[in-house]
Amino acid sequence: ILYVQRSEINKFKAVFSGQVLPLDSYTPPVSFTAGQVATIILPVNPDASKGKYYMLDRYEEGQIIFEEETHPQARTPYIIVPNEDFNIDLSTLDLAGCYRDTVSVAGISFIGSYVSETFDYPDGFYIDFIDITPDCRFDESCVIGALRAYLLVHWDDPYNQGGTRVPPLNKRGIVLRDYGTGITSPLVETGKGTAIYNLAGQRVGKHFKGIGI
Repeated sequence: ILYVQRSEINKFKAVFSGQVLPLDSYTPPVSFTAGQVATIILPVNPDASKGKYYMLDRYEEGQIIFEEETHPQARTPYIIVPNEDFNIDLSTLDLAGCYRDTVSVAGISFIGSYVSETFDYPDGFYIDFIDITPDCRFDESCVIGALRAYLLVHWDDPYNQGGTRVPPLNKRGIVLRDYGTGITSPLVETGKGTAIYNLAGQRVGKHFKGIGI
């Protein structure tokens, strides 16, 4: 069985004797949830009305700054905070020739992947997943979902040339800076021992939508 883009089904049927099915027959859509921080990269200009998009801009005073982009571009990785739930069907995209695209500043690379990838921790680098969606995770290896992005930080240790620092002790803070307001929002990991409360003082889960403390 071959799974191909719909536009190429007839071409493969002409040269392949087996069954030819569209990509969406086995690939789930990439999902985005309103208010949930995610990452996105597309081969076409993203729909700016779907939420706020933030692009890697600079490294400043120990923090990685992402600036809001009001006109998101094709083939550029972004952090997105959706204002509505939406899905992207991979079978509707022309991904020919698309694998990865990267924005880099000060030894920090924000890498967008058009396909789902599994990879190990590379020597001399520290991988950070901003995305908390189910298709991105850490375990023995790293898994990045299709149309998602991740940070790759090079740890330059002046005391051990060619070596690395211990990532958990040197992790950079990530800040989302809104366009035109000067307001910065720290992107906080909700790890073990962290509690989030709504404005009524009620404890909520880490996927809580709205303003939290």
